[in-house]
Formats: sequence, C-alpha cells, structure tokens
Amino acid sequence: MEKCPECNGKVEKKRVSYILLGIDLGKFPILVCDKCKEQFYEEDVLDKIDEVAKKRGLCGLEHRTKLNVLGNSLAVRLSKNQVEFSELKRGGSFSLSRI
Repeated sequence: MEKCPECNGKVEKKRVSYILLGIDLGKFPILVCDKCKEQFYEEDVLDKIDEVAKKRGLCGLEHRTKLNVLGNSLAVRLSKNQVEFSELKRGGSFSLSRI
C-alpha cells in the first residue's frame, strides 16, 4: 500500500508502540499515513500482537457488558478475568479510570 485509502496521503512503514488496556505490548511495524496519521496493521503483525497479549494474560479483558439497574444506581458486571486483572476485591473500591 503506497497511498492512504482515507485521504490519499503517502503511507510509510514505522515502528509504533501498541497499547492495550494501558499496557505497552511493544513496538510493531505498521503502515502510517503521513497526512491523516491513519494506521494500518498487516495480518502477520496483528498475529504477533495477539500472541504477546495472550502471553501477558490480556485476552478476554476487553468485552462489552450490560448495565443493570440497582435501586437508583447502575451496576456494572465484570468478568472473572477483568476482576482478577484489576485486583478488585469484594467490598473494595475503585476509580473509573481503572476500567
């Protein structure tokens, strides 16, 4: 790919940090548009990122959940993996910035 499909700018290969859930998984070679800064990942690079995420125990932490009504409040359900990763304990507290 030489031209960006979004803005027709020039696409260059660069090494860029990949951040997942606030954790830097390392630098990976990706294609970046010099005009609009759109990033394009090749399939083999995505496979490497998935491999690193799995090794670091980060798979399954990003997923949608439903909000439930609990009295006058909203309750959020978290998966077991999310609870363990965030080191949350029953009766404990947390900041929304940790989600």
